[in-house]
Amino acid sequence: MNYKKHTNLTLTECTIEDLEKQYPWFLEAETENAIIRIHNYEFVWKTGVWIDGIWEGDIWGSGIWKNGVWENGQWYSGYWQKGTWKGGIWKTGHWENGNWKGGIWEDGIWIIGKITQNSNKPPINKP
Repeated sequence: MNYKKHTNLTLTECTIEDLEKQYPWFLEAETENAIIRIHNYEFVWKTGVWIDGIWEGDIWGSGIWKNGVWENGQWYSGYWQKGTWKGGIWKTGHWENGNWKGGIWEDGIWIIGKITQNSNKPPINKP
């Protein structure tokens, strides 16, 4: 695996070996200043910049999503710049652009994007 795609990676409560065995999708992605941990058998992204890759994980705490494909999990907070969302729960945050292909939108700010499946679509922002 190419660990050089992760600039300033900080691991807490887990090792590279844990990631290789349980979360190889993360090691294939490109990140910057990421702080991650495994807690109660769940992958937890605490903060950082997701530059590109396919997210198959459990919990996104906060940070910046630049590009990539989100396949499942819970998004708690942060800034989504572009990419494709395919499922999971969006709790809150700023959606700047991208493709929404289904999932649950609970709250947040939707700037612009394309909705291609009607699965609890993101709301129109109230002034």
